[in-house]
Amino acid sequence: MLSLNLKIITKYWLLLLVLMVMVGGVNEVKGQRIYATTVTKIGTTTGVTITNETKAAASSPGTSPPSSTPPLANISATGTGGLTGSAVTGWIGLGFSSIPSNTIVYIKVSNITYLNTGGSITAQAYNNTTLATGSSFSVITAADGSIYYAVSATSTFNTVRLNVTGNGGLIPGAGTASTDVVYAFYNTTNTADCGLVLGTNGVNVSTPERAIDGSRTTFSTLTPGALLSSANQNFYFSSPSNTTDEVKMTISAPAAVLSVGLLNNVTVSAYNGSSTTAVWTAGLGNLLSADLLGLLSNATPITFSVAPGIAFDRVTINFGSVLNLFSNLYVHEIERTPQKPLFTPATLQNVTACPDVSTILAPDVPAAGNTFKWYDAATDGTLLSTGNSYTVNPIVNTTYYVATAKSGCSNESTRVPVTVTVNTINGGVIAANQTICSNSIPAAFTSTTAATVNAGGSAATYQWQKSTDNIAFTNINLATNETFTETVALTQTTYYRRVASSALNSINCSANSNVITIMLKPLPDLTSILTPSVCSGTNFSYAATSSLGSTSFSWTRALTSGISNPAGSGSSNQINEILVNTTQLPINVTYVFTLTSDGCPKSTNVIVKVNPKPQAPHIVSQ
Repeated sequence: MLSLNLKIITKYWLLLLVLMVMVGGVNEVKGQRIYATTVTKIGTTTGVTITNETKAAASSPGTSPPSSTPPLANISATGTGGLTGSAVTGWIGLGFSSIPSNTIVYIKVSNITYLNTGGSITAQAYNNTTLATGSSFSVITAADGSIYYAVSATSTFNTVRLNVTGNGGLIPGAGTASTDVVYAFYNTTNTADCGLVLGTNGVNVSTPERAIDGSRTTFSTLTPGALLSSANQNFYFSSPSNTTDEVKMTISAPAAVLSVGLLNNVTVSAYNGSSTTAVWTAGLGNLLSADLLGLLSNATPITFSVAPGIAFDRVTINFGSVLNLFSNLYVHEIERTPQKPLFTPATLQNVTACPDVSTILAPDVPAAGNTFKWYDAATDGTLLSTGNSYTVNPIVNTTYYVATAKSGCSNESTRVPVTVTVNTINGGVIAANQTICSNSIPAAFTSTTAATVNAGGSAATYQWQKSTDNIAFTNINLATNETFTETVALTQTTYYRRVASSALNSINCSANSNVITIMLKPLPDLTSILTPSVCSGTNFSYAATSSLGSTSFSWTRALTSGISNPAGSGSSNQINEILVNTTQLPINVTYVFTLTSDGCPKSTNVIVKVNPKPQAPHIVSQ
């Protein structure tokens, strides 16, 4: 019951959409139809009643439909029964200025009724009052259930007649046929037209309108019946197509073992106008890829498109019955769409990119008035973007789908996959953090885990980098191995990382390892005076001080020429000794202090100037 209610709601919604189209809705382009502007009718005839006939004609020049507000034009015919009775026919003629040969004119009717033994309704093409050569008609049904009589001729004509006949005579007896006449029109070429399916008909097809109701869950059913018979369904579009337009269709069938040869008994043909000669035709087996063929064999609905490459306004699916082919063909939906997106070169449809790097997906520029819609799934899914290109930043392999849409139209081309293969690289792990004394060289850096690259990518290459702020890294010259040994003493905290690179499909991408940090412990500075002086033979007392706390001290003094003291040393910050200068000149004595803080030693020279003692005066006698 729920599904039935949804179907009813869908039909009423579609009916509302059709009414919107009639008055210039979003899917209708003003001027694409030419409506009849004159009306003629049969003269007074017993049993024939014609009312409001002028309401079926549009105002000149016929580019807008007449009002569809009831009461509409109506024609009714009632025959007489019995031996002397006869059928009765009445007609309404709807006129145009001139209609080219093989053009299809559509007469929209409504409220068809047959009473008692009923009657018939037919249509003909006339040139004024003369039946046009090759006049013929068919009846088509729109998605909302509306009925159209499709009339054409192999010669030029300017009028279409709708004939209503009420049965009469002894057999079958008196009957009445009646219908409202809404309007008549034919389509002209208009590149901006949406190409909606106006209606459908066929042979050995049930529920044909379900193939054009906008739902892929419903379908028409083509059943050839006896062996060597066939079934077909025709689809009439709202105007002639552009030469690049395509037909998108969704079909399914009972599960069967299929082959290209068998499937070619199902043909898809395109026609232009009323001509019975196809402008393009192809067997279904030649239209499907191996993947789609497999899905169809498993009773899975498949969606695909065909491109006749020539203008058309009608498409026919013909299903010929043969042994070993499925018994039914289900047509879920058929649409005319703009050309699906193309990629030149084709490699642009399969892009390789680095992780999280902006990549522009851009098919060939669409025709004027068209744009692209980008999705995350082959069907349904989420609309990601609209535009001639799409910028993505994938971090894993991702397939996007793009369809062509015409401005102001709801129908879209089949979606084309665009695959972005991400050249994923793992930079690996290096070791290890260190804390060292300032102005020293860290231990060699090792590789805990080597870099890993994408399947099919080139072997990883390496480049070591360092930084003093952990932001701006610079390459280290010749540091291109998996491990690295620093050769430069560090004077400030320094950060190291390893960059791994690999190329996939000529796209080179890089990834960083972890960052290791080399922390520096400061060296103690000697803060006491570095150049004291003392007189020879007097006590030299010196107390060394450090810039850092918890500093240990030691000192050495080498044997110095001119100083009588032997070499000396100490393990504290104190020096207390008498230096004797044996010369008459000042002599510098060097103490080498080694200050050690937190395991980091630093040596500094303290240079003591030892002045000689002044000698006693020498008195010379006169």
